[in-house]
Amino acid sequence: MLLAASNVEAAVLAAAGGAVEVTPAATAADLAAVMGRFAAEADVVVMAAAVADFRPAVMADGKLTKEDGGIASIALVENPDILKGLVEQGREGQTIVGFAAETGQGEELLERGRRKRRRKGSDLLAVNEVGWHKGFEADDNHLVVIDRSDEVVADAAGSKRVVADALLDAVLAYRAGQSSSGISS
Repeated sequence: MLLAASNVEAAVLAAAGGAVEVTPAATAADLAAVMGRFAAEADVVVMAAAVADFRPAVMADGKLTKEDGGIASIALVENPDILKGLVEQGREGQTIVGFAAETGQGEELLERGRRKRRRKGSDLLAVNEVGWHKGFEADDNHLVVIDRSDEVVADAAGSKRVVADALLDAVLAYRAGQSSSGISS
């Protein structure tokens, strides 16, 4: 298993032992390059990264301080859409799974997820509600998985392990359905 990682605690990576090959990706551009290499050989690509949509246009060499006069504004540029790029470069038989950390609840959350899945073109999209006490930095999570027909194919709540298992089950079911129907991604 290959993992492109940024800002992951050493203890988390150590728990994976030798079963996971970790490649650091400090920026969105790094992640795009690493995932392009990884995805070329992968049967399943799961993009669980929370990559910022934008980045500063110019990187400072050091800390920007008030003492130095502060900053009037920060110009931003759009980061590459890594998931969409992987879908466009995907190959027959490959399954690509995206993530959507979204605000909203119920049908509004599902509609945001459906629109994102269609924009990106992924086979599956895992949608989880985020907020002050949901999603990130919380022990429990809620995940809904949407397929290419915009149907909910998994809905799981509980520990990160429980929702991860539900996601992997949805991926396996999707791949089994694709191979039995003769349809490829």
